[in-house]
Amino acid sequence: MDALMRSKDVHEVATQHSLGAHKVMRTYGIAPNPINYTLCYLYAVGEDRSLIKEIDQNLEEQGTLLPEVAERLFQQYALKLAAPVHDLQNSLEELAEKLLADVGHVAKETRGHQTAMQSVEGKIQAIRSADDVTLVTAQLSEHLQEVVSSGERFGAELANAQSEINQLKSELDAARHDSEHDSLTKLYNRGTFDRAMSDLIKSGCQANSLALLMVDIDHFKRVNDKFGHVAGDKVIQWVAKNLKTALDGLGEIYRYGGEEFVILCKNLTREQVDELAVALRASSVRQQIRIRTTNELVGKVTVSIGVAFYNEKETQEAFVKRADDALYAAKEAGRNCVVFADQKSNK
Repeated sequence: MDALMRSKDVHEVATQHSLGAHKVMRTYGIAPNPINYTLCYLYAVGEDRSLIKEIDQNLEEQGTLLPEVAERLFQQYALKLAAPVHDLQNSLEELAEKLLADVGHVAKETRGHQTAMQSVEGKIQAIRSADDVTLVTAQLSEHLQEVVSSGERFGAELANAQSEINQLKSELDAARHDSEHDSLTKLYNRGTFDRAMSDLIKSGCQANSLALLMVDIDHFKRVNDKFGHVAGDKVIQWVAKNLKTALDGLGEIYRYGGEEFVILCKNLTREQVDELAVALRASSVRQQIRIRTTNELVGKVTVSIGVAFYNEKETQEAFVKRADDALYAAKEAGRNCVVFADQKSNK
């Protein structure tokens, strides 16, 4: 009973937080997307004062939650919760799979019992040697029929339970996919990148066996300022698609935040990474982008790329910083070029 009451209390609290999130979104005209809802939900929870202060300041100054601000706040405050959620989803998935196996086994046994009972019922009804035996036979037959009916009902309940568990597993798969992917580009997100990088380093990654490429769209703010955020989103989607196509399975690409992407490549030589980086840079300049709804010409979109190879026993933060510094050097070199962390020359 206590556990039931606690569960009810938790549900009621979560409902209140959800209503609070929806109220904030309606009041300030905040777009109803997963990132905004997560931030407004955390705002309604009211535990992270730093997040609340930043949202309040943005609402006061802008009257709503701007997309680029929401992206930054999500990366800073919400994604730190991703790892525990990921672990919880793993546990729930294991539980769901175990329950599926147990329920399937019980359902199979129930069908076997029904068959056996029906066979015994037929044999008893065949006895006709005396009136009392006939009476007992009738009673047993009635009892067996009840057992069979009960088994049928139980089998139906098990089938319903199995259906519900299948639905739960499907929902868990969908939730995991959403938590691991960026909603705009459908690429893996920052949280997935952080976990993948951490796992690779913990597994004893050897020096120079892992390459990190940081990619940033050049002059992206100009696109947003001139054509608006909707057009900016289209440019991000277009660049993401081109980068993934050019990558051609040689690594894994993630949206790092805003107009920035990161790529992890394992067991490629420096020459291979060099050729890949050049191909990635060239992938976005071959075409000119035009906004379909307004027919406005955005023009060619270029990217800058910073590349670093992993140094043995290097921390994740240090590795990322070296790639980020190389990206900054590419920007300083005039953009639309590739710079390696250990060799400040551009291509």
